[in-house]
Amino acid sequence: MSSSTIYRSDVVAARARRDMLQAEAEQLEREAQRFAETSRRLREVRAELALLEQRIEAAGKARRPSRRALRLALLIVPMGAIGGGALLLAPGLIGHKCFVISPQASAQSVVALITRSVVLAYENGRARDGSASGSRPLHADKERVLCASALSVPTEVPQRSLYSPIRRDGWDYLTGDWATGWKCLGYDPSWPQRFRYHYHQGSGYLGPARGGPDPGPNGFEVAAEGDLDGDGETSLFTRVGWPDPVTGDLVLSETLFIDRESE
Repeated sequence: MSSSTIYRSDVVAARARRDMLQAEAEQLEREAQRFAETSRRLREVRAELALLEQRIEAAGKARRPSRRALRLALLIVPMGAIGGGALLLAPGLIGHKCFVISPQASAQSVVALITRSVVLAYENGRARDGSASGSRPLHADKERVLCASALSVPTEVPQRSLYSPIRRDGWDYLTGDWATGWKCLGYDPSWPQRFRYHYHQGSGYLGPARGGPDPGPNGFEVAAEGDLDGDGETSLFTRVGWPDPVTGDLVLSETLFIDRESE
């Protein structure tokens, strides 16, 4: 057999191997995309469940309603429809009684939601191996690492106004990647907001300068900053956490830090 024949057979084998690997790579990319979408949806569902559990627990501590009231369906007006709060209507009650959750209480709930997203992302594992932006590498070594800081949304604190997040990739809550920002946290709300929301990791904390807790260089801070009366002075709500140096588990501050709540 001539050398040219041997060369041609090697090329044919290499091309066949290349085609097989390309097909496998395409399949793995599709699986990786499905994995990323499933993980993100799981974080969203768990975060919503956590918020509902908090509301149920709080409702259980309140005065027990009458049986008639329990039979009435509650209509929920989305957050932001009344200025960044939430409105519950109980149809059929005398005078159509309404229960209004204040914008401040709404901001505290959002801080709790973002904090929950931080914990879930940390527990699910985030690898930092120098990979480029995009979906988390399929075979990256799992390690519990906090997501890096996110861009604050919006860029300025709303003053006596509502801000609707921009729903385009690269804007607001659709920024970051598998290791940084809101995409890493899997937090992507769509409702209007009266507060500016922050997630800082390692530095840039807002609370310490105003008497709040400092989570240190290895920790994180979730914050809501508002100016409801438009006087330039802002209210601040923060929750912090940090990895336990021994167990690696996240330790969260026991209470929410609040400064100038009425601003």
